Amino acid sequence: MDISDLLHPESRPAKRARTNTNTNTTGEIHAKTNSSTTNTSNGTSKPATMGMDELRPLIPSLGPEKILALLTQAAESTPSVRTLIQTAITAKRLEESRRVINFDWHSKSIWKEINITYSRLNGSRQYEASGDVYHSVCDSITSIVKQCGPLANPATRYNGLSVLRKIAKTICLSATDVVGHEVQKQFQWANPLDEGMVSILEAMTLQERRAVREDELYEKFSELVRLSVPICILPGLDGVLELLHEAESYDGDVGDGEAEGQGEGQYEDEDEGESEYYDKDDDDPYGYAEGDYSSDYEDDPDGGNYPGLDSCQVPGYDHERSAHY
Repeated sequence: MDISDLLHPESRPAKRARTNTNTNTTGEIHAKTNSSTTNTSNGTSKPATMGMDELRPLIPSLGPEKILALLTQAAESTPSVRTLIQTAITAKRLEESRRVINFDWHSKSIWKEINITYSRLNGSRQYEASGDVYHSVCDSITSIVKQCGPLANPATRYNGLSVLRKIAKTICLSATDVVGHEVQKQFQWANPLDEGMVSILEAMTLQERRAVREDELYEKFSELVRLSVPICILPGLDGVLELLHEAESYDGDVGDGEAEGQGEGQYEDEDEGESEYYDKDDDDPYGYAEGDYSSDYEDDPDGGNYPGLDSCQVPGYDHERSAHY
């Protein structure tokens, strides 16, 4: 520094601010930072522990699959957590056993929406509406399947399976107009209806599936296959029949492995002598036709041995009106 610097201090460059650092014995410099991690004895870091008030609102952001995995892991490693989960399952099963859900209104609503609601519109307008109708059908299917899980009353599962079959039959027989035709095409590939029926059957016990196998509902599923194969829809019906065939080997007594009151007798109303949950004589509630729908197939030269769904390669649709939209 010379004498001019002392006389004119404003000409000197300003000092740079000092950085707040720590220097260890090896001369390495570490800047101080604000971190949410803490150091362990072996030098690794781990997240700082959150309080429950902070943690609780963040849990949903993990997503259902991650939450389920963490809950399962906690139940496996912590007996008290396992006990809490078992208690909740028991309470839920008891709650569901006290009610039987009837889904028949879903099938009636879907039939009306496909066949009546848009019938006065021209082809173009019906085509535009068909997407909304398809999503409405899917919403009904999702709602039914969600309520027919493994904790549901067996009669509720039976009802759900029966109504999904009715919805499938509506779709098979409702391609005479643009809306029905377009909805029907959406079920040529993997679809929520096939998946929903399989999901309900998988939630059933072998005893329940055998009851369906021995019930007239099984014959109605066989009829559904005969209706679906020529128009190449519902490819997952093979999986439905496979699950029902698996139940043929079940030889347990009614009530085996079931809670009291959940056997086959649950499907019957002792006061009226017939089912409380479905009307055996109401297979045609919407007036499709008089008599049996499958009459066109009964005269099959193969004696009713219809082809498997895998043989269905080319969609059998040829509507002249399709040229208009």
